[in-house]
This record gives sequence, structure tokens and C-alpha cells, in this order.
Amino acid sequence: MRTLLTSCLIFSCSLPAQGLQLSTANVAPLPANNAVFSGTYSAFLPLGPVAFPTQLSAGLGNTLTLSSNSNPGSSTVSVLTHGIQGPSFSLTYDTASDLETTLSMPMPARITVQITAQVTLQQAMSLALPTLSFGVDLDADGQDEFFSSSLQPLTTSTLTTYCDALGSLVRWHHNVNGQHTGGGFTTTDAQLSLLFENPAQETTYGPTCAGQLGCQLGANTFDRVFVASLPANTTLAWLMGGDQQWNVPFPGFACPLLVDPQFILAVPTFVGPNNRQFVDFAATFPPIPGLTYYAQGIAVSGGTFIGTNAVSIQT
Repeated sequence: MRTLLTSCLIFSCSLPAQGLQLSTANVAPLPANNAVFSGTYSAFLPLGPVAFPTQLSAGLGNTLTLSSNSNPGSSTVSVLTHGIQGPSFSLTYDTASDLETTLSMPMPARITVQITAQVTLQQAMSLALPTLSFGVDLDADGQDEFFSSSLQPLTTSTLTTYCDALGSLVRWHHNVNGQHTGGGFTTTDAQLSLLFENPAQETTYGPTCAGQLGCQLGANTFDRVFVASLPANTTLAWLMGGDQQWNVPFPGFACPLLVDPQFILAVPTFVGPNNRQFVDFAATFPPIPGLTYYAQGIAVSGGTFIGTNAVSIQT
């Protein structure tokens, strides 16, 4: 059974989405960092929850549009600005967003985020080009894992984050500003989009415990990714599994044993985006269709053994 746990592959979801939830809020301080200006006109996006779609307009075609889309395989949030600088007069415009999207799953999961920042500029004798910046901060800790600036036509990146039922933050911001001093029209479209891949997970069973364990499908038929979320004071963690389902109380263990522990494997932990300890472990099962396996996590937290729910794995 120890040979089951061999490879480490980034997952690719091929089944309908199972549980990824997104909620987005505006967190920009007002008024300076979240407005659309045209001359003396200004429009503000209120702090707090954002309803999609939302569009703010500021005369002469300057707009900021927030949108969201969900389908069985992924969910997208994006912001698009459209700015026009007019001829033979001075016009300052500023479109910006500073948003936080909370990701949550019923069971812990590894989430792939595909990020695209795209700029389209049509220029005619303008003396000053707009400045642009885009950023994505996976943990809302003030450090952007993705950043793009200036007039880069297209920038893409793929990042990985983790979430559980408690939720994890992704902060994303987008700024365009400029001043026109003469000549023809200059039109700028600048869009930042985040696509969150929605993992399909195996069935879970057993009581809710101090830890949570999720198992999502991998890139190939027999690949799986185990992701556990454990209390912040966890010091050691293990995955155990076998081909028998149990429900056995065990002295000193704050959750019943839910599998026949035919193998026990020590696994490393790391601090997740919500300050819980996470486990990310990839496995390849024997290429035999129709088998069922069971797995559970155990850990030492605050000097006490704790457990997770269990998962049922079908090959």
C-alpha cells in the first residue's frame, strides 16, 4: 500500500465543480483610491460587498466595469476600465479598484488561479500616455504575487492557493490614470481577470473534527491530491489509509478512527492563507478501475492527537 503514494502532479479538474464559493468586497479607502474622474465629476464604489455586474461612468466614455462569471469548471472575476482622453484640452482621468475575493470550499482544496492583465491603447498625437498597474495578492498580506505595469499589451500567470470552509482571501487591484494635453483622442481599455479553477472532490464521511481533509481528482484517472486543513498550533501530521472503512473510538484521539490504518505516512505542513496549517500531498493509486480506498488525517495539535473526517476514493 505504501507504493500508492508516488507522484506530485498539479491537478486539472475535468468534472463539474463541487463547492467553490466566491464573495467579493471593495476594500479601497475612499475617495482617493476608488473613483472615476472626468473633470470635476467623480463616482465611488461603496465599501463592502460587491454585486456583479457593476458599472461606474464618468462622462466622455470613462467607465469602470466589474463582472463575474461562474460555470461548472471555473469562476471568474474581472475589472475593465475604458478611458477616453479628448482633444485640445486638459483632462485627467483615474479609474481604480481594490477588491478582496474570499474563496471557500466545504472541504480543503488546492485552487489554481489563472490571471490575465490585458491593455489595448489607441493613440493619436497624445503628449502623455496613461500609467497602469495591476496586482494580485493571494493572502492579502500586502505582497503581490502577480504584478504588471506600464503598457504591457498582455500579461498572464498561473498561481496556486488553498482554501477551506473558513475561507481564504485574494486581494486584487487595478489602476489607470493619465492626463491629456492636446492632439487627438487617446482610448485605453485595461482589463484584469482572475479565473479560479473549481476542483472536483471525492466523497467525505465521518464527523466534523478539529481538522478537515479533502481529496480532489488529479491530472490523470488514478491521481489524487489530498489537502488537509489543521489548527494553527499543529506540529506533526500524518495521512493514514486502507481498503476498509472503520468507525472506532480511540483513547486520547479526539475523533474516531474512520479507516483501517494499513499505512500511515508522515506529511509536512505549511501555513495556509488563513493561518491554519495545511497539508498538500499528491498520490497515484494502482491503475485498477473499480477499487475503493479510504483515507483520514491525524495530527498533534496543542499536545493532543486530533483527527479529520475521512474520504472515500473510487478508482
